Amino acid sequence: MACFNCLRTGYAVGISALLTLSSTLCCQDTGVKEFMERPFDLRPEYGAGDTDFYHIRTVYLEMNDSGEVAHTRVLDGYYSREMVRIESGKRYDRFVWKYVRQGHRQGKGEMNEYTILPFTKDFRYELSVDDWQPSHFPVDLSLIPKTMEGWLFVVKLIDAHTFDVIANTDAYRGKLERVGDTALMPADGIPVVMDFPPLFTDTHFTNAPFYTTFYGVTLYGGEPCGILAFRADDNRLRMVVNVMDMKLPTDAVSYYWGDVLVSLETGRIASARIRERVDSITQAFIHVGAPMRQVVLREITMERLEPEEYEQVE
Repeated sequence: MACFNCLRTGYAVGISALLTLSSTLCCQDTGVKEFMERPFDLRPEYGAGDTDFYHIRTVYLEMNDSGEVAHTRVLDGYYSREMVRIESGKRYDRFVWKYVRQGHRQGKGEMNEYTILPFTKDFRYELSVDDWQPSHFPVDLSLIPKTMEGWLFVVKLIDAHTFDVIANTDAYRGKLERVGDTALMPADGIPVVMDFPPLFTDTHFTNAPFYTTFYGVTLYGGEPCGILAFRADDNRLRMVVNVMDMKLPTDAVSYYWGDVLVSLETGRIASARIRERVDSITQAFIHVGAPMRQVVLREITMERLEPEEYEQVE
């Protein structure tokens, strides 16, 4: 799992916090070794009405043939999740999106202007992560326009709830309890890409083996958290892109990795991120000319906000 070298930089502060935590544990006559070897129950604890608030940001970098960033697109979103009921042993949460705003520019650089996507304002639904099947995303998407902006919002919904799927330790069948444990998520537990007609049809997605490691513990915002590091290489996608009365067969390969910080106290997600590289080949004109190649880099970051921080978001 050498690819997780990125964690060493990203959690430099966390390592320092961990040393402080370890020192405290030693002072309490609890050995660090015993603490690190103990099993942790990372399943989330929610009571009726419990609400969390999140900011999720997605950055798309579209590369040119020289490997430079030709176009940058950023989508910022804010949403709340409230536990509303337990039904047939499943927890259902109500999600309310304050809005998603979009900015884009040529090349790479800071985004100075954003536009709120109007159909995202106050977009709400109820969802249980247990209802998410590989062939069905359990959210009514009929109010989302069948445009590229609509599709990017759908992807954002999927990304937000993918973190829930990854952090659902029940899916690993008891094999992700101690620091250092690595478990393979069953393929039927991993969400997949869906059709989005008329833009994208005839989609077929094949997941690569999906591994998650209980990488360590850290402090995030003063809260002890477990680090779940994950990766999946060589995911395959085949679809048809429908534009300008043309049906364009597209094949793509995706590599993604990232981490989720889960509270050791409540099991709730405190922070998360995904990095992904997608290489695609589109037959721009059937039997004419060379295929069109594209490389897109994505980074999704999510962080939990305090209620007053969420209220200040305009």
